[in-house]
Amino acid sequence: MKIIDFEKGKVFGVNFFDLFIIITLIFLGFMFYKTFSTSFPIYSGDEIHKADRDFKKLLSKGILVEAKVEGKIVGSDEKVKIDGIVVKSSRLSLTIREKDLSKVIVGGKNAEIEEIAADRIVFNPLYKSTLRFAFIAREMKFSEIITRLENLKKNLNAQDIIIYGNIFGKNIKAGIIDCYYCIEAVAARDYVYLNHVSIRELKKIDFYVENSDLTLYVGFRECLSEEEVKKAEKIIKDFGSRGIVIYSCIEKIL
Repeated sequence: MKIIDFEKGKVFGVNFFDLFIIITLIFLGFMFYKTFSTSFPIYSGDEIHKADRDFKKLLSKGILVEAKVEGKIVGSDEKVKIDGIVVKSSRLSLTIREKDLSKVIVGGKNAEIEEIAADRIVFNPLYKSTLRFAFIAREMKFSEIITRLENLKKNLNAQDIIIYGNIFGKNIKAGIIDCYYCIEAVAARDYVYLNHVSIRELKKIDFYVENSDLTLYVGFRECLSEEEVKKAEKIIKDFGSRGIVIYSCIEKIL
């Protein structure tokens, strides 16, 4: 049998038209698989433990997660829908910071002490890709740090920068009194704990920073090319990162 028979219009014994159909179906199947395999999972209200596991796994790889939750207010039958960034999780609950600045604790279908009993939870990546690195700031105003980060965001053409970690300084409690996201951190007078807070939400805050131990996530709308990653890493190194810069693309993780 000829591999290609032009007279009969066949390849490996299959006519050209049938072969075209087969190749088209294989291509469409591949695209469907790629789309499906890079979709984030959906959890029922009985699968909080799975959501906790996946959130921690993704966060360890530098991927920030937002969640859409459908359920009801604990203690009533009032149905609610919320969405926001996941900032903390356990086997029994997710802590979600909504876009209207509210912080909500979501439990499973039979939750009793949480605020919302979830029926359905959908995860999505907050950004298509991120660059994560450690950063230390000392002896400067907090507003100066935010200004530097704003410039870094502009130079990298990034969507946003998220801050995680502790900042030590003077007059912090007075400096963050208008920061709803920082309320959880006012336990100590001389430090503040920022739990995945966008620099957009910190522009009006100021106090004197003596020291800090931060992890920064630079978020992008799309995955970066190898050349773009190298260029961004150099900009971040010049900015003053501590240690290595870790790049994560959601398409390569799922």
